[in-house]
Amino acid sequence: MKHIRAIKSIYTKLTLLLVLAAVISLTFFGIVLYASVTAADSYYDSASVTNKMELKYARSLQRYVKKNNLKSTDTKAINRWVDQHSMLSMWVTKKGEVVYNSDTDQYDEDYSGSADTSRRNRPLYITFADGKTEVF
Repeated sequence: MKHIRAIKSIYTKLTLLLVLAAVISLTFFGIVLYASVTAADSYYDSASVTNKMELKYARSLQRYVKKNNLKSTDTKAINRWVDQHSMLSMWVTKKGEVVYNSDTDQYDEDYSGSADTSRRNRPLYITFADGKTEVF
């Protein structure tokens, strides 16, 4: 009988130790996850990284436009390029009017509207077959 109580006690202690280890592990995981997400957000939200990424995308878009001889009204082709860059949100304006907005489902040639450029001070310029545009 005494031997059985000792076994139950050992099992109880092991169970408590496993629960304690799980709680400590999950707490440590939560702290590391929070710190990692905070660091990544801080890095990608910095102006220097954002500017580098925007320039990289602008160069890529300019090569795509030149290679395919696109006009600013070739919204389906622009949409294909944007779809290949899933983290991208882009506005193309010409003479102050929006000719393409990746944030809407309106990719037809009749889409127009005023550009809200308040999110960015300086546009990037892309030269299409029909002229120069501002890209935000």
